[in-house]
Amino acid sequence: MEDFADRAGKGGRPLVIEATNSPLGFRDAVLASRIGGRVVLAGIPDGDAYTLSAWEARRRRLKIKFVRRMGDDFLRAIDLVS
Repeated sequence: MEDFADRAGKGGRPLVIEATNSPLGFRDAVLASRIGGRVVLAGIPDGDAYTLSAWEARRRRLKIKFVRRMGDDFLRAIDLVS
């Protein structure tokens, strides 16, 4: 398993946007975030099940936001992120 905390840099990232269909995406987003950071979940994993330790998210005092994405919003989202 990759160590996403190390790959995110010392202390993690202040904002992580998860937009994959991986059941591990939520877990990886939490591990890549810094304490007190924000995680935005736009991805819908295959089987609609996330893998995450509630302890890890709570320990990091994260603000977690679920968003609904629509197929025609991708180009606008890419422009906003860039």
